[in-house]
Amino acid sequence: MKRFKCKECGYIHIGEEAPDACPVCAYDKSVFIEMVQEGEEQKISYVMIEDLDDISIRILRQLIDDTSRLAAVASAMAKSALMDNDLEQEKYFRELSLELLDQASVYMIYSGEFLEVTTSANKPELEKKILNEIKKIDKFLETIRDMDLEEVVGVLEGNKKKLGDLMN
Repeated sequence: MKRFKCKECGYIHIGEEAPDACPVCAYDKSVFIEMVQEGEEQKISYVMIEDLDDISIRILRQLIDDTSRLAAVASAMAKSALMDNDLEQEKYFRELSLELLDQASVYMIYSGEFLEVTTSANKPELEKKILNEIKKIDKFLETIRDMDLEEVVGVLEGNKKKLGDLMN
């Protein structure tokens, strides 16, 4: 069986050919690219659940979104607890955040979306998505520059720098 990935939404179709239309975003067959596995001896290093129906795909995506957001909330609460010098709560929320993030990553693996067949293919794709996030930060910065929010601007500029440094 072959794998075809929708370039618009990341949906992965398994079959002999790409579907006529993406069941998730409804784009036509032309947006699908075949995912090529390098070498027959290479094993796929993630376990994607195959043949999910539309409802299951939507639920899995919602799990990814909700769990990722909860991880961000728990991380924010850890930072708040640290500012309050409540180290016990900071540790609890930090560990909770890491666990939620780990669970979200498992759901992402199950979905197979946003992942390529090999790690070497995943890295440039992830870096491209991170560059898009940096552009979004820039757009947000443009909207708040005149609002007397120097501290927020400084944090966001720092976040951009950290992301850039990690990619290099």
